[in-house]
Order: sequence, then C-alpha cells, then structure tokens
Amino acid sequence: MDFFDKIRNLTHSDFDITGYSDEQKQLYNGAKSFLGADEKTAEQILRSLYESTQDAQVKNFALDLLFPLLLWQDRFDELAKLGIPRNNDDEEQIAVYDTRNIRAVLSSTPKELPMPPAFSDLPSVCVQINGVDVELLIDTGAMLTMVSETVAKKCGIAMSGTMVEADTPLENSITTQIAAMDSFMVGNSEFRNKPCVVVPDSAYDTGDLEAPPINGKIGWEIMKNLCWTINYRDRLVRIETSKAENKVANMCCDFFPMVNVKIDGKNMAMGIDTGGGVTQFGKCVDGFFADTQPFKQEAFATGAIVEISGALVPHINAYIGESPFAINNAISYSNREYSLSKTFLQPGVLGSDIAKGKTLVIDYPNRNLSILD
Repeated sequence: MDFFDKIRNLTHSDFDITGYSDEQKQLYNGAKSFLGADEKTAEQILRSLYESTQDAQVKNFALDLLFPLLLWQDRFDELAKLGIPRNNDDEEQIAVYDTRNIRAVLSSTPKELPMPPAFSDLPSVCVQINGVDVELLIDTGAMLTMVSETVAKKCGIAMSGTMVEADTPLENSITTQIAAMDSFMVGNSEFRNKPCVVVPDSAYDTGDLEAPPINGKIGWEIMKNLCWTINYRDRLVRIETSKAENKVANMCCDFFPMVNVKIDGKNMAMGIDTGGGVTQFGKCVDGFFADTQPFKQEAFATGAIVEISGALVPHINAYIGESPFAINNAISYSNREYSLSKTFLQPGVLGSDIAKGKTLVIDYPNRNLSILD
C-alpha cells in the first residue's frame, strides 16, 4: 500500500508518517484535519501545500480535498481560482450542486412535523413541491434530492433533458434526468429554482405490492443547510435553521457525509445514510468483529433487487463523542468496498438503526451529529 492509499484509508487506519517527505506529512495533516471536521486548519494546510508543492500527486490530492471543502460552503468563485473544474467529472459535480441560481429563504421559525406513517423505520416528512404536498424520505445518503417521474409530472417539474447515470450504494446504476423545481418548501424554509433528479418509477418498485410507494428523497444538498431533529420514537421531525453553538464538530463531507465515531474501541469516520435502515461495514474492516453469524438475503437497491451476503454482527458498542449508543444486527461484508466519497474509503455506513427509539440530530452547519435518548 503506497502513501496515497494509506491517506485514503485514514477513515479507519492511521499510520506512522516517519520517513515521508515534509510535503507528504503536510498532506497527511491536512487529510486528518479534514476528517476531524477541523475545516479551517484543513484549508490552511491544503491551500499552502497546493500553492507551494512541485509534486504533482501531492498537489492533485490537496486539490481533491479542497474541492468538497469549498463546494459545501458554496465558494464557487474560489474553486474557479484553483482551476476547478479540471475535467468532465468536476464539471458535472459543480453543475449539479451550483447554488448561484438558487434562492434559499431559510426561516428562523422552527417547524415540527409528524412523520408520515408509511415508513416505520426510516425518517420521512411532507414537503411542498411547486405547492403540491409530497411525502419524501429524509436521506443523507442521497447527495441530490430525487423524485419519481409520477411526482415530477404531478408537481409540474420542468425536465432539462440532461440524462445522468447515478450509482447506488449496492453498486448498480440507473439512468436519471436533471430537472428544476420552481419551489421546494420544507418546514418553514423554501428553495426556489432548485435542481433535482427525476428517476423512473421502476427505480422505487420493491416488488412488494403492500409496500407504500416511494415518491422520492430529500437529499444532502438541502439537508446541509438546516438542523434536523429526527425523533424516531415519537415519529416527529423538527426542522430549523442552525444557531452558532459551541458544539464539538464531528462531521465532514467528501461528496458523502461522514461522522467520527468510536466502534468497539476503534476510531472511524463512517458514512451516514438515514435512508438505509441497517448499518453496514465493508471489507476494509473484515475480521474486526469477533462475534458474527453468516448472513444472506435479497435487498432492494434503487432500481434492482440484489442478493447480499456477509456476516451479521449481533451487537456493537459505539460512541459519538462521549455519548454511547448500540448498533444491533449490523451487516459486515468481506467483498464490498464503500468508496462513496471521492477521496476516502469508508469502513462502512451508519443507518437509521443507530437512533432506533431515540432522537438523531443532524446539524451540518455546525458540523455536528448527535444521538439523544
């Protein structure tokens, strides 16, 4: 494993930097600060490194980390000064998440809404799209808000004709279309001229005739602007603007949100996917859990039914900061990688099961996630 592979694995495996060059040590420190949610320090290190290094690999890696750091702060002019976009992939990312033509009206008045009864284990809420009520899942694992073709037609969403191949967490892909919502209101906040993805109705067809229809998902690009208090026990969601508080920052986002946790005594930066019911681990931590049982079942991924197999982990002790929580019946795979971010390899993805019967608070403006009893 070379130096850059070790950096990609910092989410779950630290390493000794003795013997590496000063620039490589700086990149290590910048990546550690990024994962540790210390964005100010990460930016200072990575900018300095990008401007001074003559090492093309180090320079490009530093830029890879500066890209999401600046993107999620809507600092598009600074991205351009750094030479981003560099390629078609960069262009697509900026086109999808560009907020310069969006008008966000974030209300300071909180609103508490009941979760629709259809999805007992996953968080959901009723929003208004172009004035039409629509029930959507609250999905941190969806990086852009999605709606079905039926909902798009019902709400009068304008299609752009731009087709995009979207990957799913279970390694299949679907063809989607970029569209624009004149108005998207969630709680008391409204987003105007808001891009979204329109997916075929078949992508949400689980094959279960008794299952409620899935209309779509509220994506990360909306969630990152607000504070979400998801009460799984009482089936309530409180949506409000974030207040600057002295919270411990524990979240970062490299084109997929991650949170710092301690799992069975090991520090990890795990992906967070509220649209997934079960916490899952990948092959980079294969063998870490001693008490496991064989596991195999069919699962629904967007647009497909796939067979998944691995090991069932009956109980895991975990912490976010000083707050303990339990993960029960997680799945550990020996043949799957979670390369959901652009740079880092995640050890796995936390699902909604981490807050079962409790309250999950996602406050990305303060870079904080917490679980409350």
